[in-house]
Amino acid sequence: MTERVRTHPLDDQKLVNTEGAANYLNLPSPTLISWRHLRRGPPYVRLGRMIRYRLQDLQAFVEQGRQVGGQQ
Repeated sequence: MTERVRTHPLDDQKLVNTEGAANYLNLPSPTLISWRHLRRGPPYVRLGRMIRYRLQDLQAFVEQGRQVGGQQ
């Protein structure tokens, strides 16, 4: 018997703070803060004074950086 995993349609739209995004990417939070200042890294959303990252954008950022055997 196989178990089906149900996902909510908005799961990829979930917003996480800088610390959550850093944990997802296995990076220190200051790295993301620096990347924002340098206009690098994954896209983010500004909500007033709060910075949030969409999980979908973090996943896309990881995929964009993916290297396949010996290619650069």
